[in-house]
Amino acid sequence: MFRDIRPPAQVALTVLLLASAHAVGQTTNAGTPRSQEPPEAGLPSPASAEICGDCHRAAQEAWKSSAHAHSMDSRLFQDALYYTGIDLGSSARGSCLGCHSPLAAAIGDAGMKTKVSWEGVTCDYCHSVRQVSMEGRNPAAKLEFTRVRTGPWQGETPGRHGALYSDLHASSLVCAPCHEYRNALGFPVITTFSEWQESPYAKEGHSCQFCHMPDVDRVALVQRIVAAPTDQERHSHCQSCHVATAGAAPGQSPSSGGHLRQRGRLNLHEMTGSRTADLLARAVTARLAAVREANQVKVTVDIANQTAGHYVPTGSPLRKLVLEVHADTDNGQHLVQERTYQRIVADREAKPVQLEYMAFERGARVISDTRLAPAETRSEVFRFDVPAGVHTRISFAFRYFYSPLSKTESQRNTTFLKLGTDLQ
Repeated sequence: MFRDIRPPAQVALTVLLLASAHAVGQTTNAGTPRSQEPPEAGLPSPASAEICGDCHRAAQEAWKSSAHAHSMDSRLFQDALYYTGIDLGSSARGSCLGCHSPLAAAIGDAGMKTKVSWEGVTCDYCHSVRQVSMEGRNPAAKLEFTRVRTGPWQGETPGRHGALYSDLHASSLVCAPCHEYRNALGFPVITTFSEWQESPYAKEGHSCQFCHMPDVDRVALVQRIVAAPTDQERHSHCQSCHVATAGAAPGQSPSSGGHLRQRGRLNLHEMTGSRTADLLARAVTARLAAVREANQVKVTVDIANQTAGHYVPTGSPLRKLVLEVHADTDNGQHLVQERTYQRIVADREAKPVQLEYMAFERGARVISDTRLAPAETRSEVFRFDVPAGVHTRISFAFRYFYSPLSKTESQRNTTFLKLGTDLQ
């Protein structure tokens, strides 16, 4: 039987990690056929990603560069957590920690004393999910901590733990518990999952993983990681999991006592997101045109949310997409105009919310929403006063503004998709 953990209206700091706005449930060694369980010498559960990396080195190395891996220990999140406690009290932190440290919530590590609690959205969170319930205010992940891990690939036969095929892990539903959130006021703060549900990509069967965890050639990826000089000694780890008894005939599969199978594909665990310039440039496309009209330059930028299965930007309401157009003339003029695409959220008094943690706790209504919907196109027109005959360089770029709490430029803005043209 699953145990579903949901937050009360007010909770003490010591039990914040037992309950969160994004509900996490767990059971222990329940519902797993004995035939699927590996030997008693298998992995602890939940296990640190470092242990998973002994065999799944390519996946772990990719995951280490992801936002999931740093959802708890990132300086930006730690700052947000600190200011949440100061401005709203320690109990308000529960709505943050349930997704930024979901295993701490599930195992009751209120003191954050275990390694897995600091690993953010780590291996044994995702691969312990058995179900996602859409009942209640927020989606809830149902976890089972056993020696069997779940995943989207059929026919896997690892040696150190059992493997259970899960079509949930190939669907967007597995992402919903942390990418769809209503606060205690019932206001939808994060709507990424429901945005995808209403998009044409959901109707076409393209899940979140299609863009954020594309499948890649497993052998090439593993060879790229293992071939590094510092990892040569770790080659034996592959054999310890995938090679059975000595003397097996060449070409045999692990289940029949052979060598490492050349199995086809592996989902890339880098899980690129909104601060990845390449992914942004694939999602948002644009065309630039400029013409002279008497003593003005008219600039038209046709933009489209070409491939994102959700609005751009999505997630936190404080994120913005900024289109910045420059007109630089030979006579020394440097003119700039902007368009900003964002969702402006206000509290119950209709006062716009300026900080992310305030949106999560006090957001109550949407004042305006100018974001780009999936598959939406727009034409933006800009006019600059430039005398006739003056050579003008027209350029534009998109800026993805991530968080007002960002302390560095690299945290605050990601610039992508620059285009330019000259006009006489």
